[in-house]
Amino acid sequence: MEGGGGERVGFGEVVAAAECRRWRGAAISGLTDDSRAVQAGGIFVALRGLRTDGHEHVGEAVARGAALVVCEAEVPFEVPSCRVAAGRAALSALADAWYGHPSRHLRVVGVTGTTGKTTTAWLTAGLLRAAGMATGVLGTAGAVLADGQRQAVAWTTPPPMVLHGLLADAVAQGLAAVVMEVSAQGIAQARVEDCAFDVAALTNLSREHGEYFADLESYRAAKVALFRGLGRQGKAAQAVLNAALPDVGVFRAACAVPRVEYGSGGEVAALRMQARGMEGTDLVVGLPGGESVRARLPLPGRHNVENALCAVAVGSALGLGRQALAEGLEGARAVPGRLQEIQRGPWRVVVDYAHTPAGLRGVLGFLRPITAGHLVLVMGARGGRDQGKRPLMGAVAAALCDEVILTADRPDPEDAAEAAEPMLRAVAGVGVPVRFVRDRWQALQAALGEREAGDCVVVAGKGDEPWLNDADGDLPGDDVAACRQALIQSRVAEAASVGSVAR
Repeated sequence: MEGGGGERVGFGEVVAAAECRRWRGAAISGLTDDSRAVQAGGIFVALRGLRTDGHEHVGEAVARGAALVVCEAEVPFEVPSCRVAAGRAALSALADAWYGHPSRHLRVVGVTGTTGKTTTAWLTAGLLRAAGMATGVLGTAGAVLADGQRQAVAWTTPPPMVLHGLLADAVAQGLAAVVMEVSAQGIAQARVEDCAFDVAALTNLSREHGEYFADLESYRAAKVALFRGLGRQGKAAQAVLNAALPDVGVFRAACAVPRVEYGSGGEVAALRMQARGMEGTDLVVGLPGGESVRARLPLPGRHNVENALCAVAVGSALGLGRQALAEGLEGARAVPGRLQEIQRGPWRVVVDYAHTPAGLRGVLGFLRPITAGHLVLVMGARGGRDQGKRPLMGAVAAALCDEVILTADRPDPEDAAEAAEPMLRAVAGVGVPVRFVRDRWQALQAALGEREAGDCVVVAGKGDEPWLNDADGDLPGDDVAACRQALIQSRVAEAASVGSVAR
């Protein structure tokens, strides 16, 4: 019940309680920032969010039996409470303690950047496995732990209770290392505040998440914070930086730990490259100390060469030998939905996750010179996301494509046509044929049903991410499945047409 407030508790006492999962002689039933999930005897952490404030729900948590409340403001309830300066940082520390500080028992690699995080994380995990280290991966493409099965995760970088729970699972399953993607929002929201990284790596930096960050400087500042915090958890951490980035100096200045740099001007660089189209690239990679490693990278495109160089730099920082680096690159597995070829001939269909101007430029720039016919793009604008990047993506599409079909891409809370309008204007403004087909399934059918030999259809923005309200009716669950089904249907229709003519 409401009153003048209960007993005040020090944060150290709360952390100790989370570590042993007991509070004053009684078992703690759980730790959560969701008042609806509070059980009798649990700890509730009140967080201030973009749309809601957990302090408004303390009463519900108390009514559900919370034994302790962690908050940034005084709460007028007769319940023990701990007042902290930053609720998100407090939740991070408590989640880490609750799960037994799992990142301290693993080699943890964090990969951040605007594009390339997922592929670089998978490549890095492959190098570590080639060196004999059982390694898990965590990021946009899900979590892959000891059993090799991919489980869906709703966040690129999960919130603390999910993140440290997954790391604890990795420890329990006997993994030696985890490679995880680290998003700018994850850093800004203190999700990785108590994750003890051995290495943090930067892929690149360009415009993204304008719906969250006021400008590129604040977005960059979030990334920089990850490197400034290296070594804070007691590990002998290292940094891996892209030496070719214009603002790499800001990241260098933030690092108080040793670093390895890659790319043009870095210690890890491509000495020789021979592109083999969709088959990948033959590489000779220079290593720190003057050695080199030769490998055929089975992932296509210059952007994947950059991802591979970043992974090799991480491997070098962790002391992996030349044989492990070569075997890891040679055995690289493609990430589902990343430049995934669904059909090769007589015309090509490719699905990719690209949803930023830089990402789209990388994919289309690779496919343009190896496409003899028309390069056709199907894409949409994610509702509620960075609106400023939409005309920039349209400009990239107009510069590299022969035709663009715009469609839905989880448009809520915007109308799909309104979300796509800035891209449509950018494409139409330079005379490239463009149209809007609201239903994503119908857009794919239109794109795949009008092709000739030598053409290439690129379906961008979602990769293997599940469809939600992108189409009407009971349809395939993602772009990969939808493209395959549409191709089957078009072949059936074509066969029926040929048979009718023959009769």
